[in-house]
Amino acid sequence: MKLLLLPSLLITVFCLGQKMSKESIKHSYFQTPKYYLSKNKQVKKEVVLTYLEKNKSIVETVDEINKTNNEKAQQKLDDYENEKTSKKVVDQLLFGKKKPSGKGSHLELPFTQKEWARGEILTNSCKTNGLIESSSAEARVVISVLEFRATDKVSDNHSKSGSSYSLNVEGTAGLELKCYNENNELVFSRTTVYEYNRTGKSYTSSSARDKAYSKDVKSLKFEVEKACMKKDLKVMQGIITDNIDYNTIEKKTVIYVVNDKKGVYTEINKCLEDFNKGLQYFSMEETYSRGKNLIEKVIPVYEKELEGYEPNNKKARINKGVAFSLYLNLCNAYIYTNQYDKAKECLIQCKIIDSKKSTKEIKKIKLFLEDHKSRFEAIK
Repeated sequence: MKLLLLPSLLITVFCLGQKMSKESIKHSYFQTPKYYLSKNKQVKKEVVLTYLEKNKSIVETVDEINKTNNEKAQQKLDDYENEKTSKKVVDQLLFGKKKPSGKGSHLELPFTQKEWARGEILTNSCKTNGLIESSSAEARVVISVLEFRATDKVSDNHSKSGSSYSLNVEGTAGLELKCYNENNELVFSRTTVYEYNRTGKSYTSSSARDKAYSKDVKSLKFEVEKACMKKDLKVMQGIITDNIDYNTIEKKTVIYVVNDKKGVYTEINKCLEDFNKGLQYFSMEETYSRGKNLIEKVIPVYEKELEGYEPNNKKARINKGVAFSLYLNLCNAYIYTNQYDKAKECLIQCKIIDSKKSTKEIKKIKLFLEDHKSRFEAIK
């Protein structure tokens, strides 16, 4: 029984696979936004630093403390100057009291979050190809730099080779994106938050580390904030490009043809040429409709051929292998011509024919279908 089953399996695979071949068409593809902001493609870009009041408060507090210390020191100097010379001499001889300097102890400004320049944020996270920046635009793209949060802790490490004492800083920084259309409606928002940690210098004693603590912790926080923001800016740029901008991307579309020595599948294979021509027109918004018209020509060919599908006949002209491939072709054609329900039906038919075959490719087409649909529906 086993000997009979093996040749049967080989024949099935041979029949389903040997007649079809993939043609991978490379082409540029004009991609519209998933979230539509403006009819004239103009937006106002804004940057908000959410922590400015906190920075201001820290600076004002330190300045106030230093001012108070200086005033107290000056008052001591004034009191000293008003004393009698004899008392000054006695205080110096008996108590070692010197003339006050008149300068109070100075408190160093602790870490304050970088006040990012508008241009730096926009250049690194909000470049747009199709959307034009205009100060008078009604639609808005607002990027808020969130408050940087950091924690610091000391670390004591002891081993046979000796002991080391260091400082570690962990922090998170983030960006918040809000996009408003011309009616001031929030249509898209996203937040990115990344974390980073940094260990500072290693000291041979805890006292040496503690002495350098305030300087080191400030330096480490700057490093951590910079590293977090570098990642945030890069990710935010990708989010903006993919969701609200107009872009031309490079794409590959797979179309199946039949290895046809006898000229039995001429009409099917002719579709490749129209498909190829049509896809080339998708590179620009101005020629998009021409590409769509060319691809519409292949749809009735594939539909007619699939009417001859014989699922239980391995030797049929349109057998399972050919039908499976034609449904994938037809699915792509429906997507490019904005017929999404029909495209979904093609994928269902592929699953019915063979639920295990080309699972990766079906998932890829499904993602393209969902993405294309969301972009088309956003702008219509």
